[in-house]
Amino acid sequence: MTEHPLRLFINFVEDDHLIVEFESQIEALKAQIASLLGEQAEHQQTLEKAERAIVDAHKEVDAQELQMNSLGDQAKVIARKLENTANPKEFFSLTKELEAIQHQQLAQEEVVLQAWRLLEKNQADSARIKDQFKQKEEENAQQLIKKQQELEQVQKEFEAVQAQRLKDAVSVPEEWMSKYIKMRESVKNPVVPARNGFCSACSHIITTQDLVRLSKNALIECKGCFRFLFSPERLAAMKANERNA
Repeated sequence: MTEHPLRLFINFVEDDHLIVEFESQIEALKAQIASLLGEQAEHQQTLEKAERAIVDAHKEVDAQELQMNSLGDQAKVIARKLENTANPKEFFSLTKELEAIQHQQLAQEEVVLQAWRLLEKNQADSARIKDQFKQKEEENAQQLIKKQQELEQVQKEFEAVQAQRLKDAVSVPEEWMSKYIKMRESVKNPVVPARNGFCSACSHIITTQDLVRLSKNALIECKGCFRFLFSPERLAAMKANERNA
């Protein structure tokens, strides 16, 4: 059964509204997906930072222990010299030098301990961060899959509405289409139903002649706001006839 041009036109307008809604949903879902991906990247950066801190602390421990070993080697050299010297003046000088190195060793021991404490702290922090992020990452991954599936579904529905819109447009009078497209640039709702003898957008009174035309499935122009008007009762009747056909 061939559908009435008015019915096809209203279908086209309704599809237009759906397309706007779908576009809004798609943008919202894309933003949510981007946010989830951003959280994933942020978590990964935090973990990598914690791992780098461990590596750096290991390097510091190695450097400070190397310095400690160097002082130990210096102390051994001086100790051997002390064992082999018989010169009182040289013995006194070497003794002072050894005492200075021993003081440095004591200070270096504290530095080494601090380096080890930092390493242990960084290792504990890294373990804690991993534990904190484990559950969050699992939740994030599940949400990401869900949002991507929702996006795919909305995009399919969006494409289906676009295809139907193009199909309906073929049978819509060119005059209606041209005026509708032009009005759509300035108003959100260029096509509105007539309600109780008035324009539902601007409340302008519809003339008796135009009411008769509406009752015969015509599309008229409001004399007040110049929007397209249609009869919702006649449209409902058309839909009922389609269901019963």
